Amino acid sequence: PDRLASLGIDLVHASPDVGENLQDHLQIRTVYKVSSALTLNTLANSLSGKARIALQYAFARSGPMSMAPSQFGMFSKSDPSMATPDLEYHVQPLSTDRLGDPLHPFPAITMSVCNLRPDSVGSVHA
Repeated sequence: PDRLASLGIDLVHASPDVGENLQDHLQIRTVYKVSSALTLNTLANSLSGKARIALQYAFARSGPMSMAPSQFGMFSKSDPSMATPDLEYHVQPLSTDRLGDPLHPFPAITMSVCNLRPDSVGSVHA
């Protein structure tokens, strides 16, 4: 609260953890081109595919618009002696160079792994 007050920001709700525990979530993403499989890349890169996606959702609340981006997720330990997992794996039926970029024009999937407990932990303060 004192930090916000010093910046002239009115306190709405005291939450001392805001701005704390900033963590670097290193994620390694690998794109694999696939054949004989329907991926979101294939659907989203054609007008008929986009129409199919929209109709599936409009009439059945199913299809890509009803799902999370990752279709598979798994947690594991990098060291068996750990009490809880520290790695998270994802598989997505799509690919792109960077999040937010257009999907690739070829059918592909993305597999990734993320460190859940990085060594680099800090804070964000004005």
